[in-house]
Amino acid sequence: MSNFYVISFKEMRSLAKKVANELGAAYSEIEMRKFPDNELYVRVRIPLRTSRVAFIESFARKPNEKLISAFLVSSALENLGVKSKILVASYMPYMRQDKVFHRGESVSARKIVGLLARSFDRLYAIDPHLHRIPSLQHISKNAFEISANELVEDYIKRKFKSYVILAPDEESQQWGPRIASKLGMGYVLFKKTRFSDRKVKIVPKSFVLHSGSSESAGRSGELARARSRGLKEKLKLERVLVIDDIISTGKTMLETIQFAKKLGAREIVCIGIHGIFAEQADKRIVKSAQLITTNTIPSSYSKIDVSRLISTSLRKYF
Repeated sequence: MSNFYVISFKEMRSLAKKVANELGAAYSEIEMRKFPDNELYVRVRIPLRTSRVAFIESFARKPNEKLISAFLVSSALENLGVKSKILVASYMPYMRQDKVFHRGESVSARKIVGLLARSFDRLYAIDPHLHRIPSLQHISKNAFEISANELVEDYIKRKFKSYVILAPDEESQQWGPRIASKLGMGYVLFKKTRFSDRKVKIVPKSFVLHSGSSESAGRSGELARARSRGLKEKLKLERVLVIDDIISTGKTMLETIQFAKKLGAREIVCIGIHGIFAEQADKRIVKSAQLITTNTIPSSYSKIDVSRLISTSLRKYF
């Protein structure tokens, strides 16, 4: 694509370069430094009047700083005369607060998506944490989500056979059962109760056998009830895949791992779209399970590449 640049900060350079290569676009790394008072300095090094620019950013780990830098990048692109500014948020922050739970709270999901969408001509986000908001389109008409479901499905199909999929909460249940049914695997659905940022409890809600027949794990969802209904024998929980959209503190994953181990699982693989790994959650998970994520947030566990997913969406727009 002529007169088209893909830009990013250093952290996202590897993914952004792949996207640029797939699009036949040029790549430029954004310069950023801090002033002595911790204010940010941003400089975009591209030719004047470049017609189209895609800015790829993961807002994980330092979301506040990265949001400010994104607004500065938008301003810099305007000053350069860029005609079409696209933001690709490989991870979209501030999505957990999608309603007012207590008087006086901010609905951060709507506010942050809205601010970013107004700062760019188009906003793409890979699997944003949508729960009570059906789509980014309900927030802004120029904001769109990109799904990594098929990438994860293809990866599982190539790498794992005869596993049982565990979907630990409501968000993961939008793709766990679908992947399981397409690949002929059994799956277990859980209900998660969150008591605080770092304390959760999961209980089995229902399970589906390889044949497609389903059974309830009991109204109480207690582990003993699940055992008594033959969950261990029927699903053959020797090898399990735990699938979730975001791995942050890792508490949900660790609770699910413990459940699987109590039911006899000997091989456990945890797959996440976005690996935030707050408070070194990855170190705790890998003590009991193999850990795999996409490269929306770069790490040593990033085995599923989303570059083609991004380039396909950008190519449709242009």
